[in-house]
Amino acid sequence: GRSVVRGLGRPPVAPADTLIAFSTAANDVAADSAGANHSPYTQALLNVWDRSPSLEVGLFFRRVRGEVMQR
Repeated sequence: GRSVVRGLGRPPVAPADTLIAFSTAANDVAADSAGANHSPYTQALLNVWDRSPSLEVGLFFRRVRGEVMQR
């Protein structure tokens, strides 16, 4: 049989120069929103995009991560 575990499974090994972005770490559960608000990750994506839509992708996601960590 199969067992069900809460949390994000480990992503597969990706080819070089591939970006994989998740709202949580492996083996952890993402924080969801309460009600009609966005999750902290989604809100950070929207905030960073609104401020700087043309950022280099690595810098974009570092800023998203920083904003999520502040919450």
